[in-house]
This record gives sequence, C-alpha cells and structure tokens, in this order.
Amino acid sequence: MTQSQTYIDQGMELSQQGNFKSAIKAFSQAAKVDPKDAFAYYNRAIAYYQIGQKKKALQDFNTALKLAPDDSMAYNNRGYVNDDLGKLQDALEDYTAALKLNPEQAQTYNNRGYVYYRMGNPAAAMADFNEAISLDANLAQAYYYRGYAFEKRGELKKAMMDYDEAIFLDPDLVQAIYNRGNLFFNMQDYESALDDYSHALRLAPSFAKAYNNRANCYQKLGRIEEAFEDANRSVVLSPNNGNSHCTLAAIYGLKGEEIRFVHHLEIALKKGCPAWRMFETEEFKELKEIPQVKKLLNKFPASKA
Repeated sequence: MTQSQTYIDQGMELSQQGNFKSAIKAFSQAAKVDPKDAFAYYNRAIAYYQIGQKKKALQDFNTALKLAPDDSMAYNNRGYVNDDLGKLQDALEDYTAALKLNPEQAQTYNNRGYVYYRMGNPAAAMADFNEAISLDANLAQAYYYRGYAFEKRGELKKAMMDYDEAIFLDPDLVQAIYNRGNLFFNMQDYESALDDYSHALRLAPSFAKAYNNRANCYQKLGRIEEAFEDANRSVVLSPNNGNSHCTLAAIYGLKGEEIRFVHHLEIALKKGCPAWRMFETEEFKELKEIPQVKKLLNKFPASKA
C-alpha cells in the first residue's frame, strides 16, 4: 500500500465517522504525497461539500477530473455541486458527461431530470425520470420528482400514484408526504391531508408550510383552536410568508377577533398573498364589510374582489 493510499484510507474512515474536517486533513496529506492521485481530490471534494464549502469542493472535483477524465461519478458529483450553486447549465453538462461514460446510472438521470425541469424543459425531465425508474425501480426520489412533474401538468391521479410509490419506498421522504397532503387537501379529503401534514411535521418539526396547511385542514374540519395553534407556529417560523399571515387572519376572523384579523390580513396583502379570496366564501363575506378591510382592498389593487 502506498503512503498516499494510507492517508486516503484514514480520510475515508474519518468521513464515515462524520469527522469531515479531520478527513480533509488526511486527504490533503494524500494529495501532498502524490499530487496526481485523483482519488485524494475526489474524496476531499466530498468532505468539503459535507461541511458546506461548496466552492472548494468544486475546485477539487475540477482537479480530480483533470487527472481522471473518465470518472463518471466525479462528473455526477460535480454536477450536484454546480446544481447546488445555481449553475444549472454546468450541472446539466456534468450529468450528461457522466451518462455518456456510464449510461446505467439511475441517480444521474434523476438528477439531470430535475435540472431539465427547472430549466423549463419538462419533456426532457420526464424522459429522464422515466429512464431513472426503468434502471432502478426502487429510486424513491425519481418517483417523487416525476410525481411533481405530473402534478404541475395537471395529471393528478398519476401524481398521486407516484407520491404513493415514493413514500412506500422511503417513508421519510418529507416533500413527497407534504405534496401528497396538498393533493388530498385539494380533493377535499381533509382527514388524509391532515395525516400527511402531521407525518411531515414529525419528520421536519420546523416545516412552516406544513404547519400552515395543517392549520387550513383543521379549519376545514372545524377544529379552530388546533388551527389557531398551527397558524401561529407557521407565522413564528416564517414571518415573511404572506400565506401564513393569511391563514392566521382567517382564523382570527372566525374567532371574532377583528383587530387581529385586520392586522394579519394587511401583512398578507402587503406580501402579495391573494388574501381577498377568502371573501369569496360565505363564512367570510360579512368580514369584507369591515371599514378597515374595505380600505385594505382598495389600497392593494390586485386584491380587489
């Protein structure tokens, strides 16, 4: 075993223990001993990424690929870093390069599909999600992304089926659970939506949107005090989210607390939330006649009902 490999093995062990800073030191020693050891840079890049030093990770992946230009996983992982840095075109090129070298990488198809989707190419995205699933039928994230794409296309039954499969494969996939909850809510299946939002919150206790949407479920089910508690949590966790203030305003309105209702309604409208929609429902029509509410609806032209 070479001295470089000894340092790399030490770094790998430290990485497995979660001690990434010490692992970086070990990989740096390996690179110092053998500056042409691509594996030293590759693993140091991963360790840098784990501690949030994405630009250093990118530099090391660049070096690793100069030394080993046929490493498909280095392209895939550099693509992931570029994606995280918002460099979608660079990420797309990296994932494509990885697939040219190894067209059997389901995760890379999934990653590229998500990039395609955000770049405004849903057809290419869907093709990649399908290919990812054909290569690995147990890849939960691919079902989630495809489900999301179906949902945005209005194919809600297909979206629900994919979210179901994603959650079956990975019961801790929070975003899939939350999105399925949204589908249930829009289907007016509030009990099922409530179950999904509660599940999501057990996994992610600071998920403000889930608190907000669960509050809306409780409201629909007539459980106003529970709705009030969740809406408050959502506002505390995400004070700049207009939807959270809109939900809290609605609950204050149902509780008959006019001053607080108007206060949160104004914040919601200022933050661009279409809070005026609540006045389209029978239970809020009378609140629209409050003088301060009329002034707010006139003040924000887009909110005029």
